Amino acid sequence: MSGEGGIEIPLMVIGGAVYLAYKGTELAVRGAYAGIKGTARMVQDANISRKLNQAVKNGDADAVRRMQHYYQRRGLRDRDYDLLIRNAHENFQQLLAGVENTMRKDRRQFEQAIDKARTAHHHFLQKRVDAFQNVLDQTEKTFSDNIAEVSQGIDRQFDQERQAVENAISMQDQTFQTAMNQQQDQLQDQINQFQTQIVDQQQSAAGLMNLVQDEIRFVDTHYRHDFFAPRALAGIQQASQMAVDTFNAGNFQASLAAAQNRVVDILQLKNRLETMTQTWETQRAMTLETLHLAESALNAVKTIDVAEIDVGGQEISDPQQITTVETDHWTKGEWKKNVDRIVSNKKHLETDDCSLSIDELARLSEEAHQAINQASILATQAKLAVVGASMRAHVQETFAEQMIEAGYTIEDNVYAGNDDRNANHLILCGPNGEQLAIALAPEEQMGILSQSIEVNFHDENINARERERIVQEMRQRLAGIYGLDPQSLPYTCKAGTDFSTNAAPHAFNPQTIKQNQPNAGRTIS
Repeated sequence: MSGEGGIEIPLMVIGGAVYLAYKGTELAVRGAYAGIKGTARMVQDANISRKLNQAVKNGDADAVRRMQHYYQRRGLRDRDYDLLIRNAHENFQQLLAGVENTMRKDRRQFEQAIDKARTAHHHFLQKRVDAFQNVLDQTEKTFSDNIAEVSQGIDRQFDQERQAVENAISMQDQTFQTAMNQQQDQLQDQINQFQTQIVDQQQSAAGLMNLVQDEIRFVDTHYRHDFFAPRALAGIQQASQMAVDTFNAGNFQASLAAAQNRVVDILQLKNRLETMTQTWETQRAMTLETLHLAESALNAVKTIDVAEIDVGGQEISDPQQITTVETDHWTKGEWKKNVDRIVSNKKHLETDDCSLSIDELARLSEEAHQAINQASILATQAKLAVVGASMRAHVQETFAEQMIEAGYTIEDNVYAGNDDRNANHLILCGPNGEQLAIALAPEEQMGILSQSIEVNFHDENINARERERIVQEMRQRLAGIYGLDPQSLPYTCKAGTDFSTNAAPHAFNPQTIKQNQPNAGRTIS
């Protein structure tokens, strides 16, 4: 099978056939040497035995002695024969060395072809990732423009309503001030009448002191004087009581002057309380309106629609296919925290006994403005989290497919804490029993779709040479799928990626990872 970024499988078949031919030739030659040696000795022993039997039958003593002499020298000839066999074996070993050199050369050529195919595949995947990133950037820009337009609309609506409230308060304040001036003029007229019409100082003082007591009761009933002006009314009451004591003592002139001062004091306090009450109510109304807007903005992004994205393809799939997700889930509860805070502040302000100062009301209004802006930020975070989870799953699946072709099997594929918002752990087992675990985790960076990778490797059964071969192969595969520099890989990914030492067992334990126990998975940038 071949294709863009693929590997020519016939090269592997040719390499395997050559290796099997070499092994068969070696076994055949070794068997031939063993057969030649055994056959030569059998032929020679048969000839000598026949001649000896013939000499005995004929009574030829000289022939018998020659046969005995031959058997005495047999040991020396066997050693010469063994030496000849060893020389032939050494020549054969030299021939085998030449064949092995040829095989190594063919194997290097085969590995070079594999490397070229992997490089082409890496370029192909990089083009696909770049195309997806461009589409994601365009989608993000469109989403940000929509959020900005909504935010501007909310600000314009808030400014218009605030201006209307301020205008209404200003008109009400003018009306109140006019009424207070009229009332003060009326009271002044009453004072003048007391002074001009009632010559008797006793009657004038008594009338003014009654007027002061009436105003004190009105202020105590209609205003929150303990909240806006603590102890002010109590001070006027105490001073008024002193005027009464002076009156009861018969000092009518002094009591009249004191009563006149208390009338001025109670009117000033009444005017002050009215102004502070109106200002406080205005600030509370503005703060409540801002809190309502903040709650509406957050509810508008309670769920978001995310187009289903095929990370492995060139483009986003059918834009009509929409997936609705919960913002609170993908922001890990941040959306609900903001909503709960806004609702709590609203509930506090809507009670009749609200005791927040004007400065505290202004602070709550500012927090509500921040929550309005936070709504668009949370929506962006949720969208990036969803897309990032999809990317992690797809990249891990692509890597697993290539490793399966290389002879690996999937032991498990789990999420840290059994939560798809967290790191994805792919655990593989190699053909020689080695273990490989790849953890792909989201990076906490505002407005940036970023992932981090952690690689763990474990093998107790391979020698240094085999480990080095696996190192080179794994670097190329990781670089092709995850976009890492093969030469810098051990420095950008720790925790076993250098393959010089075995990673800890918990890195390959799915139960530990799903329970999100300490050291179950580390995020290495």
